[in-house]
Amino acid sequence: KIFLTSVLSVAFLLRIVVIKNSDLTFFSDDAIYASLARFFYEGKITAAMHPTWLPFYPFLSSIVYRAIPSWETALRVTSAISSTLILIPIYFLAKKHISSIFAFVLIIFLTLFKPIFYLSLMPLSDSLACLLTILALVLTIKTIERETLKYSFFTGVTFGLLYLTRSEGLMFLGLTFIFLLLHLLKEI
Repeated sequence: KIFLTSVLSVAFLLRIVVIKNSDLTFFSDDAIYASLARFFYEGKITAAMHPTWLPFYPFLSSIVYRAIPSWETALRVTSAISSTLILIPIYFLAKKHISSIFAFVLIIFLTLFKPIFYLSLMPLSDSLACLLTILALVLTIKTIERETLKYSFFTGVTFGLLYLTRSEGLMFLGLTFIFLLLHLLKEI
């Protein structure tokens, strides 16, 4: 646990240092997410709802904005938090199904893996969607492995949040129902 906490802390601090020292600017989608987050912050919930840019990422960014009063930085920190938290389900999945040493090496490499690192600097919903997708798949595996529906509720909530982050999340929700149905049919 100390190791995982240390790696997560280093990964997050690296991202914050890059965010603070970068001259990255907003593009069109970034500015739209910032506007939607501002609507959430101001309590204009209906204005924050958009059919293309879904509400969960701007909602989380509006919460981060309360601690970091800069929309650009708040959106980037939300992405940095999401990309750092991706390491947790990956670590436990690798540790359980492969080995502790492999899990250790994997998250060290993933901490500095350029596509994930770059994605964590962008004020877009992609890193949050990746986190929710991996977390939902891990919860689905736990539901099937334990042969209990205990984790099903959390799996459903995670897929719901994924859908509220990226509309492609609906595809994963459908696939999960198919896998659960096949699993239940196998039991009969």
